[in-house]
Amino acid sequence: HASPSRLAAPPVSVAVGNSMVDRALAELVGLPSDAPAVVTNEVLHRHLRAWAEDEQSLPTQVVTAFGLALDVRPSPESLVVPKVMRLLRGLGDAREAARALQVFQCLRQQSLEVNAFFACATINACMRASEWIRALQVLGDMEVHSTDLDTTTYNAAVAACGKAGAWRQALQMLDEMEDRRVELDTITHNAAISACNEPGAGWPQALQLLAAMAERCVEADVATCNASISVCEKSKAWAVAASLLHEMEDRGIEPDA
Repeated sequence: HASPSRLAAPPVSVAVGNSMVDRALAELVGLPSDAPAVVTNEVLHRHLRAWAEDEQSLPTQVVTAFGLALDVRPSPESLVVPKVMRLLRGLGDAREAARALQVFQCLRQQSLEVNAFFACATINACMRASEWIRALQVLGDMEVHSTDLDTTTYNAAVAACGKAGAWRQALQMLDEMEDRRVELDTITHNAAISACNEPGAGWPQALQLLAAMAERCVEADVATCNASISVCEKSKAWAVAASLLHEMEDRGIEPDA
């Protein structure tokens, strides 16, 4: 069953199956194993030209990223990982969350293994675009296909929710991780504390997370200190910020200058 946080997210339609990305991947995967590079490049550039002509508003860097990602045909599978990762990072740089999700879904359709690397790269693209709903769609896709959700994937989702101002969803991720016995590490808590910078959360939530870190025996670091004090400063809780600073210094942790 989908988690409550994802049930609450309204569906977002992303075209797959007959998209330009899907057709390009299908044709490239379907080429003979001994197909010369010139054939691969011709197929790639034909699809790129059609995509560019159809999507006038598509940022140039996305087309460039797509070309870099597929300049080697995705076969054998060992070659597709760095290429698709480069594509997803390029889409993230261009704040193209919908297209990143589209590529993620295309990989599944092309029977390529959808692993945590692809999931995190897609979620990171959603985070760059401040689209937390799409980030949770990636988690939902992995759940539906019984793909294990690990700490790194959850951390990316927590950060995506936090950056988009969805601090409640970010904190729900931590509860879900505990329910599923997924390890909560320092990065998990730092991302959740940073999410508390949003209106409605504030320093009480940050302090609760710091207390939870201690209870879980999770070590705080400089980023924890920075995030916690930032939340207090934004909430104008100066006395709490000063107290936290002294506490962190007693532990040998000092915020960045």
